[in-house]
Amino acid sequence: MFHPCIYVSIGTKRSEIVRLRRVLVNNSAMHYTSIIFTGADDIASVQYLAPFAGCTMGEWFMHYGYNAIVVYDDLSQHAVAYRQIALLLRRPPGREAYPGDVFFLHSRLLERAAQLSKGGSLTALPIIQTQGGDLTGYISTNVISITDGQIFLVTSLMNKGIRPAVDLSLSVSRVGSAAQYSAMTFVSKRVKAVYTMYRIYSGIAKLSGDDPEVMLHVRRGERLVAFFTQKKYETFSFFKQVVCLFALTLAATDGVLPSKVNIFFQLLALGQFSYLREIEKRTVTFFLDNRILESLLIIFSFELIQKDITTLITSFSAFFKDEIQHDCADAADYVLLEILERKDLFIASMW
Repeated sequence: MFHPCIYVSIGTKRSEIVRLRRVLVNNSAMHYTSIIFTGADDIASVQYLAPFAGCTMGEWFMHYGYNAIVVYDDLSQHAVAYRQIALLLRRPPGREAYPGDVFFLHSRLLERAAQLSKGGSLTALPIIQTQGGDLTGYISTNVISITDGQIFLVTSLMNKGIRPAVDLSLSVSRVGSAAQYSAMTFVSKRVKAVYTMYRIYSGIAKLSGDDPEVMLHVRRGERLVAFFTQKKYETFSFFKQVVCLFALTLAATDGVLPSKVNIFFQLLALGQFSYLREIEKRTVTFFLDNRILESLLIIFSFELIQKDITTLITSFSAFFKDEIQHDCADAADYVLLEILERKDLFIASMW
């Protein structure tokens, strides 16, 4: 179905919007995306009106039955433009010289996002730039109190090469599992437990690196962080998200090195290796036909296929640690070796 997207750029550099448009064109996204751009050199009144114009366009699609999304980038610049207008009009300044109704400014904008009982919907995705990573700033706390949660990106994680640089401790959702399929809810609880133990023991590991229980939790957390580090513009299907996250919580994958996590899952999806011959044919059929398994995960609970997926991952993990992990740098290296050494290799479609 056609999903309209309206991107509102408020007070940004022209070079940045040119780069963004190039990305959208390269990914064939311009046929459903509209860009409303106001530069940093535009007058404050134009920057002030830009998000309302984008919201009005989104409402038009919503009332015609479409599921539209409006991205406001960013509302901190919108607040600055509104403050400039208010000071020129000699309105009484409040905290940080913002007018007293700056909260109402953003609440009346964001609360226009809605799901119609008979028709389409409008989703608002506001972006806020924090100063020095301070999430408790005036505008950021105002917007957080209006929205259903936030994804907080930090510079320190970006510098470590963790991208997207999401701070999992400060990123929250007030909707939570109510917006997830039951399979993802089941897996996310296990992942949350693993990451919580990692945060607890990561500091202790620096002092007592010989404790096997501590290092077990640290290694599991490191593999989880390595999996969440994605390539630019890379996306995972729902099926792959559930299976991979579930695999990272199993004891069978404890021997997988954090640096080999990505190759582990790339090869897991490649198809029929020798280890698959020892597994029940029904399990292999479900796993290789992603359309069937993804439909099962959406409609039914994960417990329905938990045993089959566990068997598959356990078998592949032993195969991976014995024959692949210490010999190959990436998936392409191993596939080349397999083609040269094993004539009976059958490579299925990637997930």
